Order: sequence, then C-alpha cells, then structure tokens
Amino acid sequence: MLRFRILHCGAISLLREVQGAALLEFAIVLPAANGIRRSIFDFSGAFNQKQKIEQAAQEGAIIAGAQPMSDIGPNPGSLQAVATAVYKLAGRQWSPA
Repeated sequence: MLRFRILHCGAISLLREVQGAALLEFAIVLPAANGIRRSIFDFSGAFNQKQKIEQAAQEGAIIAGAQPMSDIGPNPGSLQAVATAVYKLAGRQWSPA
C-alpha cells in the first residue's frame, strides 16, 4: 500500500510538471503564432492593394492608347477619361481641377 502511495504521489508531481511545461510552451508559442497570423493578413492586404494599382495602371494605359492625340496642350481633355478610369479602378474619387 505504501508503495502504491509513493508511485501515486510521483505520478501526480510528474503530471503537474508536464502540465506546467505545456502551459509554458503555450505561453511562448501563442504570441509568435499571433504575430505570424497578423503578418499574413498584412501581407495579403498589401498584395491586394498592389494588384489593384497594377490593374488600374493597365486599364489606364489601354484607355490612353485608344484616345486621340490631337488635343495635345497644357490640359488635354483626353487625359480626363484616363485619370477617371485609373482613379475609379483604384477605388478613389477623381475630381478634375
């Protein structure tokens, strides 16, 4: 009976050490995992914004290529359509000055 009690006490202390180690590992890993998760979200947002800007620039180049070049001057009217399209695709408001 005494032997069983000694084994039982040893098992409980070993179990407490294992639980304490798991808690310590969790406390160390949780901030690191949270930082990785946050950086993934930040990177995906930045990549999405880059894709929008590239698409807007491409669309602006397509529209600019289709515009006539006869109105070259200080404020050509053909650029208004290009600027409007680029700003619209980039999610911004365009107001000509």
